[in-house]
Amino acid sequence: MLIIVRLQKERFWRTSRLGGRNSKILASVPFDGRPCFFSLEIINRNNSAEEYKFRLLLVEQGQFWLNEIQHCYRIEPGKGQLTLQLEDNELRIAEFGDKTCLLDEESDDVDCRHYALVNFETLANQSELIKFTLISGDSRLLFNIEGPGAEEGLTLPLLFDQGRFNKLFKEEGNATWNKLKGRVILDNIEHNVVGVRQQLLMQEYALIERNLLSTGSNGSEFATG
Repeated sequence: MLIIVRLQKERFWRTSRLGGRNSKILASVPFDGRPCFFSLEIINRNNSAEEYKFRLLLVEQGQFWLNEIQHCYRIEPGKGQLTLQLEDNELRIAEFGDKTCLLDEESDDVDCRHYALVNFETLANQSELIKFTLISGDSRLLFNIEGPGAEEGLTLPLLFDQGRFNKLFKEEGNATWNKLKGRVILDNIEHNVVGVRQQLLMQEYALIERNLLSTGSNGSEFATG
């Protein structure tokens, strides 16, 4: 199914099974090379399970280095910004280098060509609102920084949670990792896990799925018996 759309508030979808169980949507949007936020929504379907809402950001390849945030971002087209949930007050914005931009209330623009790191610890101590803009040539990308959500309330590893000492090594005291949502389920409550902790959980999940005890930087693998 081919659907050509422009960035406007109009319904544009239609379905075509083409003899199979799956439908495909190909959307074409105008793009001038600068970061472009938009929403793609498939709604008002007969089956609510087939309704989807996507929040999207188009960025030209090589314009910004975003590897550091690939597991901790939220796209907000209505505000034209990326919201990051970070545990640290520093963000790497270039693959190499160590030149750091120190943010304060007087500065909020960061040129990616001149800096490799952004440090906003001073700003975090001055204000609860932390925002800055990355600049790459004529393109600008707005970031909003949040700490881990209050609902997180989870000490990982659970072995370090002194409040759960009586549940250690008991089946009912274990948590479950929901890969699709990227959340930990403990005592029937979902907890957000961000930053490095989420990355480590994903790596641990991958090891378990492949029945491995460890992997080496050279590609070597040590499997379970």
